[in-house]
Formats: sequence, structure tokens, C-alpha cells
Amino acid sequence: MNRSDTPCEPVRRIPVRGRDGAALSFLFRRPETGAERVPCVLFIHGGGWSSCSADYYLRHMETVARRGAAAASAEYRLKTDGLPLSACIADCADIVSYLRREADSLGILPDRICVAGESAGGHLALCLATPAIVPEPEARPDLVVNLNGVVDMTGVFRDRFFSEEELADTSDADRWLERYEVEEALSPLYRVSAGNAPVVHFQGLKDRVVRPEETLRYHKALSANGVESELVLLPDQDHAFILFDYNNPDETVEKILSAVCDTLRDRGYLKI
Repeated sequence: MNRSDTPCEPVRRIPVRGRDGAALSFLFRRPETGAERVPCVLFIHGGGWSSCSADYYLRHMETVARRGAAAASAEYRLKTDGLPLSACIADCADIVSYLRREADSLGILPDRICVAGESAGGHLALCLATPAIVPEPEARPDLVVNLNGVVDMTGVFRDRFFSEEELADTSDADRWLERYEVEEALSPLYRVSAGNAPVVHFQGLKDRVVRPEETLRYHKALSANGVESELVLLPDQDHAFILFDYNNPDETVEKILSAVCDTLRDRGYLKI
């Protein structure tokens, strides 16, 4: 079957009620398979936890659906002055839980849910894969595709937790250590355990936002704990290589997206 002639259902926006009453949603599209249930790939967008939307992955969703799996894109609350980063993680966890709980009505397989996240969305996806961060089994994916995701919150991303004034304050050693522990607690790199979900990493070697050395360290930490981890390094690729209308021409994005889909096909998540 040619991927271009695989019929798909229209895109739907499905509302989800978060654990704290938050109004969440996700975009959803599946191939026309009748009563057959299919795997699901959920995309989580990046944007520094504070920008972008689920619509950024409409073209990716179409590609996945035409290759035989249901596709979704999470609309989580963005981080603002009044919203902690932990709320973004909780929102994504609630969406995965919904997918699993409503698998019958959505026509998907509850034990074949893959989460693919890019940049900040990669961080959220990897948090979902980590029992030490998201302990609820129903909220954890069966596979994560990490697309230049943030794995360490103790470095350049510390400002997502604290103000510049707080970070500059070194007058209290105990307070400095408390801040570090907050950052470390939501850093997948430091929270690896044998119960982590398998991960496939796609990492650009020109990336200076999430450096390839960080992704390599995380890959090695997973492997050392007996977690299945595959690392795909992309020469000459910068950050956000998977986004259309951004750093790369469309044909380059399509080539990389095809490689991601081939990996999912080889793991039984796509048909073609």
C-alpha cells in the first residue's frame, strides 16, 4: 500500500479534563481501518514550555495516519508566571491516561502508545517515560521518540524554575542546594531507573540548544540501567530539525520524518 493513498479520517479536537480541572485537548486523526484497532503516536510540541501549539504537528499527524497508526498532538497548558513546569508534565500525563482509558472508543491499542516530543516537548515526553517523575503506570507511554529533547534542567534551563535574581543569589548555600534539587527532580537525565520506557533519540550534531553530548549521556544512563535506548545522530542538523517552515527546507524535514516513521514501523507502530 502506498502511503499517499491510505485513506484517513478527518482531524478531530478532543477535550480532556485534567486532574486539577484544567481544560485540555488534543488533535486526533486515525486511518480508516474500520473496527481494527491501531497503535497511536502522540506528538508533544516544543517552544520552551511557553509557546507553540498542537497545530504545529498537523503535517506529521497526516504522515503517521497515512502509514497506518492513529496520530495525536497534545494541547497542554503553557508555562506562565502562574503555572509551574510540573503542571505541563501533569497535563501531558493526563492526555496519555485519557488515550489509554478511552482506547476502545478511539480505536487504538492501549499497549501501543508512543509519545514523540521535540525540544521542550521532548523533555515532557521523557518525563512521562520516567517512573521517578510520573509514577502512574497508565500515564507512561510504551515508547518515546526523543527529538532533541531537553534532558538536564540544571544548566541553561534553570530559569524555567527561578528568576534571574534568585539564580544570582549565592548568599545562602542551603537555599542554593534546594534550588538545585528542584531542577534535578525534573531532569530525566538524573531520574533514570530500570522501569523507564524505551527511548529512541534523534539528535542533531550542530545543536547548541540541546547539545548532542547531553543526549549521549542520557542514552548511556538508560543503557546502563537496562533500559532499551537507541541513538540516531544526525550530521549537520541544528535544533528543531523536525519542524516545517523553521530551520530546514520541507524536503529535509520530510526525509527526517520518514526516518522516524521507518523506526516506528520497524518497532510495530506503523504498517508501512
